[in-house]
Amino acid sequence: MRARYSAYVRHQDTFLMASWHPSTRPAELTHEPGLLWRHLDVSHSDHTDDTGSVHFSATWQQGERWGILQEKARFTREAGHWYYLDGDVSHLPLAPERNKDCPCGSGRKYKRCCRP
Repeated sequence: MRARYSAYVRHQDTFLMASWHPSTRPAELTHEPGLLWRHLDVSHSDHTDDTGSVHFSATWQQGERWGILQEKARFTREAGHWYYLDGDVSHLPLAPERNKDCPCGSGRKYKRCCRP
């Protein structure tokens, strides 16, 4: 999961497509202009034999807008390789406060970190 998150951050579409199961893989990927992935939090993962799931939250920023993508992602293992199948996704708005910790996870105050 962390590798796929890093690939989204870096727009490494070749890796994303190769790690996506062919039965659910889209024909192409599109990236939202100006969207920056700021933080990943994996809250739970489990697997049995050749199936697995990962529960995670990914924080994003687009200009002054912030949000959290939460997903319970499903994976399958074939020939020793794990592939992303699909996931239950929800989107939550996020309103960072100037004097609170930055939602990017840096530990710094928002006003001194990612605030545009």
